[in-house]
Amino acid sequence: MFTRIVVTFVVVSLLTGCQGKAAEPATTVQAAQKLDLLTLPLPEGAEMSRHRRVAELGYAIKKGAKEAFDFVDQQLKERGWSQLPDSRIQSEFASANYELDGFLLHLSVSPRQEDKSGVIITHMGNVSLEEAPVPANAEKMYAFANVVMYKSPKSVEETAQACRQEMTKAGWSPYGAAGDSVSYRKNAVLVDVNVMSAPAQEGATVISLTSKLLSLELPAPPFADDFRYTDGTTHIGFDTDKSPQEVADFYREKLAPAGWKATTEKPVEIEWKEYTIFRTATQDMITIATHEFESRTRVNLDHQNASEVAVDELREKTSAGEKAKYRDVEWLPVGVVIPDGLESERLEDWAVKIRTPGKDAFAIAEAIAEALTAKGWDNVSKKRGEPVLRVRRYEGEEDRAVYLIAVRPPKRESWVAVVGVGGVILESEE
Repeated sequence: MFTRIVVTFVVVSLLTGCQGKAAEPATTVQAAQKLDLLTLPLPEGAEMSRHRRVAELGYAIKKGAKEAFDFVDQQLKERGWSQLPDSRIQSEFASANYELDGFLLHLSVSPRQEDKSGVIITHMGNVSLEEAPVPANAEKMYAFANVVMYKSPKSVEETAQACRQEMTKAGWSPYGAAGDSVSYRKNAVLVDVNVMSAPAQEGATVISLTSKLLSLELPAPPFADDFRYTDGTTHIGFDTDKSPQEVADFYREKLAPAGWKATTEKPVEIEWKEYTIFRTATQDMITIATHEFESRTRVNLDHQNASEVAVDELREKTSAGEKAKYRDVEWLPVGVVIPDGLESERLEDWAVKIRTPGKDAFAIAEAIAEALTAKGWDNVSKKRGEPVLRVRRYEGEEDRAVYLIAVRPPKRESWVAVVGVGGVILESEE
């Protein structure tokens, strides 16, 4: 595994010396204005390794490290980013830091299987770590672009407590901990403060600070124990003595200013868990699942944008269509017209996905829907004029149904899927 370690001795003056007053930690919107990783063009043949996030973009490409590095390097420079004098380009590995208006970005390339290179672009935020609050008695040891280290005359416990006091006094909110490291969030920037006894410093107490951008700005409840946030999956987990209703009420209040609305007043009990769902006008979704664990409440919060919700809908409907394989039913062929110039992918005999780049996915779905209606399929869905994701069910005879799923997000891939359930085989039709 390639470890991203950057050694830089001249970068800090570039990031801090010209800024004067410390910058307010950025929001996700402000970071995207400098570089939007949701829309940054990918090289031909790139394979996404995960969902696109505001804070990080990762993909694999069948190219050497230098060629993969140069593709991104050129795009960044065209957008005004300056490569800092710390780049390292070798035959299999490459890494560099970039700066624009106080924002820091990291690019790394490392080998993958099958002669591929893995590319990761990471927003590091806009906080000058040298200006981050630390105890007054801390002595700076060194400062690089993305890490600053201090020596403290106090014990590890006393220093950690002093760091917490300084960070919270400056408006940073505790945002989880792991081992010797405690995280603090302000807007969309996360600063990790690690306090430990360093053998290389004869057991002296050492403080190190690093930072990164988060893809979401979700609050951490003050009553949360063992709080954990994972940006790659936009997942939060913690334990608490509060009830599921109190957890839901906390997030109801804190999420409301950002346009989130709960779909129910109280958590809904399903089997052994209780669920509260929040949605936005753009059909993003937050699901809070709670259950009892060792006489406490265990909480898991998952955020999904509308595209991810659409993927889940497609997976669920495709799985439902598969059940007909294990029933004694006669399969019914249903023709689907694929518009000229669009690529389609047959997921199963009963499921087809049509990519619609540059086209109106809703209009294409409507054309398919009209053809289904003309053949006697009955639309039983309530039309609500959803802006990003639409799911419609068309019923036929003998418990057969056809689902149309259409998604047209502003910054992500648009597509239409047709899925048959109850014994429906989809066939291409002219």
